[in-house]
Amino acid sequence: MLNLVKGHQVSLVENLFESFTKLTEHHLMANVHAEKILEVFQHFIAIHDEPLFFILELPVSIDREKVIAKNIIKESHKDVYYIDGCSREECLALLIRYGDLLINDGL
Repeated sequence: MLNLVKGHQVSLVENLFESFTKLTEHHLMANVHAEKILEVFQHFIAIHDEPLFFILELPVSIDREKVIAKNIIKESHKDVYYIDGCSREECLALLIRYGDLLINDGL
Protein backbone atom coordinates (compact mmCIF):
# COMPACT_ATOMS: atom_id res chain seq x y z
CA MET A 1 0.00 0.00 0.00
CA LEU A 2 1.25 3.50 -0.85
CA ASN A 3 1.91 5.83 2.10
CA LEU A 4 0.32 9.21 1.33
CA VAL A 5 1.35 12.67 2.52
CA LYS A 6 -0.57 14.30 5.37
CA GLY A 7 -4.12 15.33 4.56
CA HIS A 8 -4.46 13.30 1.36
CA GLN A 9 -6.94 10.49 0.84
CA VAL A 10 -7.38 8.18 -2.13
CA SER A 11 -10.10 5.62 -2.69
CA LEU A 12 -8.78 2.07 -2.58
CA VAL A 13 -5.31 3.22 -1.51
CA GLU A 14 -4.59 -0.40 -0.61
CA ASN A 15 -4.38 -1.06 -4.38
CA LEU A 16 -1.64 1.57 -4.92
CA PHE A 17 2.06 0.74 -4.63
CA GLU A 18 5.35 2.44 -5.41
CA SER A 19 5.84 2.30 -9.16
CA PHE A 20 6.73 4.37 -12.20
CA THR A 21 5.81 4.55 -15.86
CA LYS A 22 7.98 6.05 -18.58
CA LEU A 23 5.69 8.35 -20.58
CA THR A 24 8.21 9.73 -23.08
CA GLU A 25 11.98 9.89 -23.42
CA HIS A 26 12.09 12.79 -20.95
CA HIS A 27 8.97 12.24 -18.80
CA LEU A 28 7.89 9.68 -16.27
CA MET A 29 5.06 9.35 -13.78
CA ALA A 30 5.72 7.85 -10.36
CA ASN A 31 3.93 6.78 -7.21
CA VAL A 32 6.35 7.41 -4.33
CA HIS A 33 5.85 6.71 -0.62
CA ALA A 34 5.39 9.98 1.30
CA GLU A 35 8.54 9.46 3.34
CA LYS A 36 10.64 9.06 0.16
CA ILE A 37 9.47 12.18 -1.73
CA LEU A 38 12.13 14.43 -0.21
CA GLU A 39 14.85 11.93 -1.18
CA VAL A 40 13.55 11.78 -4.78
CA PHE A 41 13.69 15.58 -5.09
CA GLN A 42 17.15 15.72 -3.51
CA HIS A 43 18.41 13.15 -6.01
CA PHE A 44 16.79 15.01 -8.92
CA ILE A 45 18.53 18.22 -7.87
CA ALA A 46 21.87 16.46 -7.34
CA ILE A 47 21.98 14.97 -10.85
CA HIS A 48 21.37 18.28 -12.63
CA ASP A 49 24.58 20.22 -13.21
CA GLU A 50 22.85 23.32 -14.56
CA PRO A 51 21.03 26.35 -13.14
CA LEU A 52 17.69 25.34 -11.64
CA PHE A 53 14.56 27.29 -10.70
CA PHE A 54 11.99 27.30 -7.91
CA ILE A 55 8.33 28.24 -8.37
CA LEU A 56 5.79 28.68 -5.58
CA GLU A 57 2.11 29.28 -6.40
CA LEU A 58 -0.21 30.39 -3.62
CA PRO A 59 -3.91 31.19 -3.88
CA VAL A 60 -4.66 34.88 -3.41
CA SER A 61 -6.74 35.86 -0.41
CA ILE A 62 -10.50 35.99 -0.93
CA ASP A 63 -10.54 39.78 -0.52
CA ARG A 64 -8.51 40.02 -3.75
CA GLU A 65 -10.89 37.86 -5.80
CA LYS A 66 -13.90 39.22 -7.68
CA VAL A 67 -17.00 37.99 -5.90
CA ILE A 68 -19.91 37.54 -8.35
CA ALA A 69 -22.44 36.39 -5.74
CA LYS A 70 -22.40 35.66 -2.04
CA ASN A 71 -19.58 33.14 -1.42
CA ILE A 72 -19.05 32.63 -5.17
CA ILE A 73 -16.01 33.86 -7.06
CA LYS A 74 -15.71 34.00 -10.84
CA GLU A 75 -12.07 32.98 -11.06
CA SER A 76 -9.38 31.69 -8.77
CA HIS A 77 -6.08 33.58 -8.98
CA LYS A 78 -2.65 32.75 -7.65
CA ASP A 79 0.38 34.70 -6.57
CA VAL A 80 3.46 33.23 -8.24
CA TYR A 81 6.92 33.50 -6.72
CA TYR A 82 9.85 32.55 -8.94
CA ILE A 83 13.56 32.18 -8.24
CA ASP A 84 15.68 31.60 -11.36
CA GLY A 85 19.29 30.55 -11.74
CA CYS A 86 19.51 28.57 -8.50
CA SER A 87 22.54 26.42 -7.83
CA ARG A 88 22.15 22.85 -6.58
CA GLU A 89 23.21 24.04 -3.14
CA GLU A 90 20.55 26.78 -3.09
CA CYS A 91 17.80 24.36 -4.17
CA LEU A 92 18.88 21.78 -1.61
CA ALA A 93 18.89 24.47 1.09
CA LEU A 94 15.30 25.44 0.14
CA LEU A 95 14.30 21.79 0.25
CA ILE A 96 15.94 21.19 3.62
CA ARG A 97 14.33 24.27 5.14
CA TYR A 98 10.85 24.05 3.60
CA GLY A 99 10.61 20.49 2.24
CA ASP A 100 8.28 19.08 4.90
CA LEU A 101 5.87 22.00 4.52
CA LEU A 102 5.98 21.90 0.72
CA ILE A 103 5.55 18.13 0.49
CA ASN A 104 2.65 18.02 2.92
CA ASP A 105 0.98 21.02 1.28
CA GLY A 106 1.01 19.71 -2.29
CA LEU A 107 4.51 19.97 -3.75
